[in-house]
Amino acid sequence: AGRTEARGGAGVGFAREGGSGAVARPHATSVVERRFKEAAEQAATLMRHTSNAGEGSFPQETLLSLYGLYKQANSGDVQGPRPLPAQAQARSKYDAWAKCRGMPRKEAMKRYTELVEGLRS
Repeated sequence: AGRTEARGGAGVGFAREGGSGAVARPHATSVVERRFKEAAEQAATLMRHTSNAGEGSFPQETLLSLYGLYKQANSGDVQGPRPLPAQAQARSKYDAWAKCRGMPRKEAMKRYTELVEGLRS
């Protein structure tokens, strides 16, 4: 629930997975995971720059898509009850995450990365 997450879920906090140095390296960070981490950092930078420049932010639908994909990639399927209608922002974020229900972690990472790349162009 950090500041960046409230602006669309483009947070940059990640737990690193270390490799054991073995040939198979089952815990080594994959290319998809590295690209996802880079995309999250780029998204946070894009959000700061548009906000600091006084420019209009990205469309709310795009921010919510980023949030849902980011949460799915990091936390899996949405948990807990849907927030009440009076909690509009929390409810919108919950719904965005719920749209990703059942999506595999790496697929969410790929889609997030693709969405951020589209914002940069």
